[in-house]
Amino acid sequence: LDPATGSFSPSTAGVGPTVITYTYTSAPCTVTATSNIFVNALPIVFAGNDAVICSGSSTGLQATGASTYQWSINGGAAVGLNNSAISNPSASPTTTTVYSVLGVDANGCTGVDQVQVSVNALPTVNAGSNVSICPGIPTILGASGASTYTWSPATGLTGANTATPSANPSSTQNYTVTGTDANGCQNTDQVTVAVFPQPNVIAGATSPIIECQTAQLIAGGLVSYNWVNAAGPDATIASPNAALTDVTPLANATYTVSGLDANGCAGSATISVAVNPITVSIVNATSLNPSTFSFDITSNATNFDWDFYTDGTTDVNTSATTIQNSYSTAPTPPLDYIITTVTASIGNCEAQDTIHVFIDNTLLEWPNIVIADGDGINDVLSFLYQDPALQPNWQSITTVPTVTNFKVEIFNRYGKKVGEVNDPTGSWDPKEFGAGVYFYVVSYSKRSTGMSVEEVKVERALQVFVK
Repeated sequence: LDPATGSFSPSTAGVGPTVITYTYTSAPCTVTATSNIFVNALPIVFAGNDAVICSGSSTGLQATGASTYQWSINGGAAVGLNNSAISNPSASPTTTTVYSVLGVDANGCTGVDQVQVSVNALPTVNAGSNVSICPGIPTILGASGASTYTWSPATGLTGANTATPSANPSSTQNYTVTGTDANGCQNTDQVTVAVFPQPNVIAGATSPIIECQTAQLIAGGLVSYNWVNAAGPDATIASPNAALTDVTPLANATYTVSGLDANGCAGSATISVAVNPITVSIVNATSLNPSTFSFDITSNATNFDWDFYTDGTTDVNTSATTIQNSYSTAPTPPLDYIITTVTASIGNCEAQDTIHVFIDNTLLEWPNIVIADGDGINDVLSFLYQDPALQPNWQSITTVPTVTNFKVEIFNRYGKKVGEVNDPTGSWDPKEFGAGVYFYVVSYSKRSTGMSVEEVKVERALQVFVK
């Protein structure tokens, strides 16, 4: 107690009870009075330990040592606190801030303490530029600005916890990268990986074709093209780097076209060309006379070389499928036929067919009168033409090579067999049997063009005169 002023200083008195005596003297009288004062201890207010947060986050403060509390910043408003009148507000300052807390205990005594909330800036995370890829072609992403990284979603990523994962999504995907710096602060950024559509490559071909014909390949959907034969190098691809090209395969072939579309993405397609062989067949040979024939062919070609004598020389070149020929040369012995060949061709590809042409040199006749008078003319029953003028001028008749199994049986009028001839060049002399009426039966096999066999049977009456 300051006697001069009468002021009582609790801090000087100290904590605990204090008796103050007041004496007043006014002569001759003195008056004394006493007062008991109890000094309470101040509350020990604790604002908590200093804290460090990342920008945009918050931390919980916790004051102790009093009954009620009031938070402030330099005596002003406690910016960044969600409630400045409680012991445990949530603090989210944007910059480093020192908060003061005033605590009042049950005795009304106050205490003050401070706590600092330091704010670290967030890392500037960069996920890189947006990128476009072709289907199935990965790209490398690149994040920066932090110490560690986590990408999400992990779909299509290899190395999702690295700064540079490989991205190969099947469709367009947005990726978010979370970067954490050395202070543990995190920030995010996004990047889009766009996936171009798969190139729509179309391919077509003229098919089927015939050997040595040219097929046309055509493709679309790309801006660059490259044609290859699946079987290997193919020099017949006329324009391998064009959308439209000619090819001349000699057998069934499969072609692949590949290239890039307008987005730079690779695509391909496959097309097959069926190749049919050249075919030719002589389907009909008709004898117009003993040495003239008409031939019909079927073929998928349009050009034909005819060699009528198989001497290696083309006698006729034509596009017709029907042709006639008169043979002017006899078959070469020991053959009794002429081989005729037709060659069908397209470019350098060929097919052949042959046919055996049997010239009808039988020249048989069936007499009905014999005059056996010894003059050497018509004295016997014979079957070859006797008049050379009736024979083809290119053949001397000595044999009948196209006739086989020749047989002639001669009977008298009573049906008794009186003679037999087994060679078309042979004869029957009737002098032994005398004049009269006879009949004979002829049978033989005759080959014709194309190796077919015709069975012939002839019956004739015969009048014989003998002198």
